[in-house]
Amino acid sequence: MIAGFAVASILAFLVVFWLIGVVPEASKAVATASGAARIVASKELDDDTKEREAQRAAIGLLKGVFSILWRSAVAFVAAARWLAPASHETVSGGSSADSAPGSSGRGLA
Repeated sequence: MIAGFAVASILAFLVVFWLIGVVPEASKAVATASGAARIVASKELDDDTKEREAQRAAIGLLKGVFSILWRSAVAFVAAARWLAPASHETVSGGSSADSAPGSSGRGLA
């Protein structure tokens, strides 16, 4: 039961991760970094141009990191909320009234 819940949790996170667009954002960040590396390694450009482009790429990467960060946080929360009712049932084994400390499950005594 726990292994099934773990697999469901991972799958839910991955689905939301994909739907919310983390993968395209990560691809853009990688493309920005590789483009910046090519510019810095270029022998045809002067140092001022390289510096400007490196700064532009750094700002783009910083934006990408924050975009990936908030999207990942949303994916995590969405997956957790999606599975929250299932986790409560898995952990407690029933309704909350049956699992309350000191409760006999018979209502008010």
